[in-house]
Amino acid sequence: YDGSVLGTPSDSGWEPIRRALGQTRRFAERMNLATMTPQSDLASTAYCLASPGSEYLIYQPNTAEPFSVELRAGTYRYEWWNPAKGDSAGSGRVVSPGQAKQFKAPFEGDAVLYLKRE
Repeated sequence: YDGSVLGTPSDSGWEPIRRALGQTRRFAERMNLATMTPQSDLASTAYCLASPGSEYLIYQPNTAEPFSVELRAGTYRYEWWNPAKGDSAGSGRVVSPGQAKQFKAPFEGDAVLYLKRE
């Protein structure tokens, strides 16, 4: 027994795990993780990693519903990420006067929203 739940490293069950780890790494390389902490109170989804006023990474498991993020005043670049497809699904800018801002994923399924202050 090799201790592996999925069998050998070439087992097809590992592929979704490898993809998810790769996606996580790409976000980690773009973000200042040293300053970010879990901030469940900043997003109505309760899944938020943030350095308030600088960067926010929000997970939305239910794309049928809009969600809100408490943003500090400023202009933010945003990017939608589709974890199922492993690619970007739109980007742009949003201006916040310093209050909750509503968002809704532009696709079906789980979604990730990344916001970074300009």
